[in-house]
Amino acid sequence: MEISVRKMQMSRPEINPKSCDLHLNIDWHVDYHQKDDSSLVYVCSIKTIDKFPITLIVEGNVGFDNLKISEETTQLILDNSMKIMLNMVNITKETTTDENTVYNEIITRKSNVSQPKKKSIIIDPYLDC
Repeated sequence: MEISVRKMQMSRPEINPKSCDLHLNIDWHVDYHQKDDSSLVYVCSIKTIDKFPITLIVEGNVGFDNLKISEETTQLILDNSMKIMLNMVNITKETTTDENTVYNEIITRKSNVSQPKKKSIIIDPYLDC
């Protein structure tokens, strides 16, 4: 079986909650639609309940040998979608910085002839089964 991620969409609050001990309750579901004889399209939707409202939708494909989707497959998709959500929350969290630091960085970049380094995130589109 091969599971891949094709598309992700997340909405989250602009400001992180101040509590460091945050417990997230979630509402989730995974829907499957047959693509062809040997693959399905899945849509995993996760919504957090309570203090930190996040919505994550992960769409992808499941390639398989038999036409049966097990509970383990659904659990694997959910577990990996939760990992994606937590990583994306950490990547997009707010940071505070001193105004002088920002000003100095802007001046340094303007005086630098070379292009600034771009940060990129590599996400492996395949989940281990």
